Amino acid sequence: MKMKMKMKVVHSNFFRFFDGFKFDMKLIYGILSFIFIILLYILVNTAVSSFEYALFQFGLYWRYVLAIAMGFGLQMYLFGHIRNFNVSCKSVATSGGMSVGSMVACCLHHVTDFLPIIGSAGGLLILSYYVEPLLMLGVLSSWTGVVFMLAVIQRHNLYGKSVETIFSSLNFEKVKYLTLVFSILISLYYFLSYQPFSI
Repeated sequence: MKMKMKMKVVHSNFFRFFDGFKFDMKLIYGILSFIFIILLYILVNTAVSSFEYALFQFGLYWRYVLAIAMGFGLQMYLFGHIRNFNVSCKSVATSGGMSVGSMVACCLHHVTDFLPIIGSAGGLLILSYYVEPLLMLGVLSSWTGVVFMLAVIQRHNLYGKSVETIFSSLNFEKVKYLTLVFSILISLYYFLSYQPFSI
């Protein structure tokens, strides 16, 4: 009896701590998306080889993986913000496409791990040498997606007074196209100047 009473006190004290605290679902979506991308990266690498290999790969490419995960988490946060206003999904879908593109670019080099199984290891083996450029493409497309979301927020005036100065000083429609062009140029430069076979 005393044990039940003690547990009830602890349980009620735990929830009393959260009384009046309103969870921001947009923030939860963003954090969960960030964690999801990192776990997905580790799971794919673990499936390909082992958990030690996954940690080794994460140690090599953590900057790219964290940048992609942050961009994806921020996109999900902004998506939740836009959803609160019931805005048309066409413009949001464009940014979602950017996010999917960043994930495809992030994991594209793992296609080569499965090619021997299906018997076509020849031509696409070159992808395994371009891990960094593919991850850079993922980072650029992820953050371009963030700028696309910010353009949607600005176009539909979906912001409060606390961030009004940011949205009044920048034209995110123009920034969106500049970011897209900049990302394409950086990607082209990175792919063309990258020399995977040099020592």
